[in-house]
Amino acid sequence: MLNTLKCIQDRQQLLQAQPILKQHFEDPRKVVPESVMKVKLTPEEADKLTTYILSIRTYDPPKIYRRINEEPIVAKDGHALYNMYCVACHEDGKLSAFDENLKGTIPAIENPAFLMNADDRFIEMVVKEGRKGTPMTSWQLSSAGLTDEEIKKIVSYVALQRGHESSKPVSVNLKTGDKDAGKEIFNVRCALCHGEKGQGGLGLNLANQIIKKADDQYLFKTIRDGRATTPMPPFGSTGLGLTDQQIVNVISYIKAF
Repeated sequence: MLNTLKCIQDRQQLLQAQPILKQHFEDPRKVVPESVMKVKLTPEEADKLTTYILSIRTYDPPKIYRRINEEPIVAKDGHALYNMYCVACHEDGKLSAFDENLKGTIPAIENPAFLMNADDRFIEMVVKEGRKGTPMTSWQLSSAGLTDEEIKKIVSYVALQRGHESSKPVSVNLKTGDKDAGKEIFNVRCALCHGEKGQGGLGLNLANQIIKKADDQYLFKTIRDGRATTPMPPFGSTGLGLTDQQIVNVISYIKAF
């Protein structure tokens, strides 16, 4: 009887919270100003989600009523996993945009220009470790709970957009960079978007371990060729006019953040 009364009491409290719940689903920041929750719901969807939350009971049935050894229902393919864990921020991955709620740029991970230069190893590293100083969290088992197999499936799904194309290896010597010369170029050409210390803004945060671990050729080709459909222009000789050596100098400076 006490359990029943407790259920009714909790239910009544939830009913009183209905307007706040619905508003939270429609516009999270109106309820919690610092919220980073990204939800795009129609009024009908917000009603349905609110109804579902209100249907939840606090009553915990005895263990003897529970099923044991039940196989958990999990997503089996990369597309389903992407929709579960990635789409809330990256959406379809086609466009890069600055997100006002997250206060950071969400990269276009399905951009062909990105996929041509970024191999599966690099993408897997980003998913596992995240990007410190950005909204991108670590998704590995010890952090967000994804297994290595699930992460590989997500990477394979993202990489499907790469097709069979890949950029040619860079022939310049990437070990001859001049960090001081690179700093001068960075302050003039890069800091406006990426921040004076590489902390990010309109452009991505460069001051993190992922960039330090990134392959020099990946960084070189990204700077040289830019990213189509994003604010990142090509800075090479056919773009904004940096020489190969100047690009190498910039990479040396970036790696020192």
